[in-house]
Amino acid sequence: MTIHGLLALLTQRPEFRRLLQRLHDGEGLPALTGITEAARPFAIAALATAIQQPLLIVVADETQARQMTETLKILAQHTHTVLFLPDRDALPYERLMSDATTTQQRMNALICLATRKHDAIVVCSARVLTQPVIPAQELSSALYDLRPGQEVDLTLMLEHLYNLGYEPVAEVEEPGQFSHRGGIVDLFPPTLPRPIRIEFFGDEIESLRTFDQETQRSLNPIASCTISPAREALPLRGPEAASTCLTCILHLPCSTTSPPADCSSSTTLKASRTTSQTSMPRLRK
Repeated sequence: MTIHGLLALLTQRPEFRRLLQRLHDGEGLPALTGITEAARPFAIAALATAIQQPLLIVVADETQARQMTETLKILAQHTHTVLFLPDRDALPYERLMSDATTTQQRMNALICLATRKHDAIVVCSARVLTQPVIPAQELSSALYDLRPGQEVDLTLMLEHLYNLGYEPVAEVEEPGQFSHRGGIVDLFPPTLPRPIRIEFFGDEIESLRTFDQETQRSLNPIASCTISPAREALPLRGPEAASTCLTCILHLPCSTTSPPADCSSSTTLKASRTTSQTSMPRLRK
């Protein structure tokens, strides 16, 4: 249940209209004062409805971000337009993978910001802004849509899935996996609640269906789906990132306490940088 109808009480006020006019004229972002903490979600939802542009709401911590998200879903016209961008589960440099729910929430929010959905509201904590993410242009260019009747080169599609970080398996059970048998491709994008089954007739997509990952039985047909990267870091960047890290390590200054015999101020170690670039295959529309 939503109470979206109450937003008209605010959007019709002259003060709110002056605010919209200032934003439209590009006079900078005005500072809004006198709004109580309880009324902030109400003002944010009204502003999102009026300007029809994506909004990024930054709050102090993760708890406040979750509370703000739940409140905005009650006020928004469509609950799916309010997205929560959570903090990563692992600390920097920890070799841990985020759980499926966190990955799904983060990918949906980042895709929403990268594609600039007009009526979207993304809520995050201040700490999330300090964490590097995949560039918006790189993320949006990696997305592609599938629909029944579309012609797709199956070989290029499987190569594209591998380049997006999907793991080839015998049976798809977890997000980020795909399998191929004959004219059927099973795929579990991290942005979807269920995996999808793509059935081909030659190079043409005959049907798209969701399926149960436990029983592997097909469920409901769908009109279309968007394929996103399996994770935030694309494998294509791996060789370049590894070469950059190696270069930085080899250029670290030598220890002053016990310098090795081959270390001198006139010697500079240089790493040969090997860049492996694989062009992203294009799917035929």
